[in-house]
Amino acid sequence: MSQHLRLLLNGATGRMGQKRHLEGALVELAASEFDLEIFLVGRNPEKLGEISRKYGLSVSGTAEEALTQGSFDLFFECSNPLVRPNLLEQAMRAGIGVYTEKPLALSLEDRKSTR
Repeated sequence: MSQHLRLLLNGATGRMGQKRHLEGALVELAASEFDLEIFLVGRNPEKLGEISRKYGLSVSGTAEEALTQGSFDLFFECSNPLVRPNLLEQAMRAGIGVYTEKPLALSLEDRKSTR
């Protein structure tokens, strides 16, 4: 029996989040032997609703709210790199594992502040 994992995907309405990661791998993983529960966050509520209905996935408000209120095992960050360092830091401080698109940050200063 596999471990149940709760994954929060931020950037689910963007090209990389939706096409590359969600449709390219995560939906198939969730339907396989993996016990993966996917929650979506994105900037376009209409598109987020369409994706949610298409795959039967949950929507979780904003990333900041979800990281504060939800109990997730993994935060998959593929949104705008301008907000990435703060979100990654918030997830790590909450004890949530992170997986991120690149770049980690847009400046060395922002990168050094993310620990």
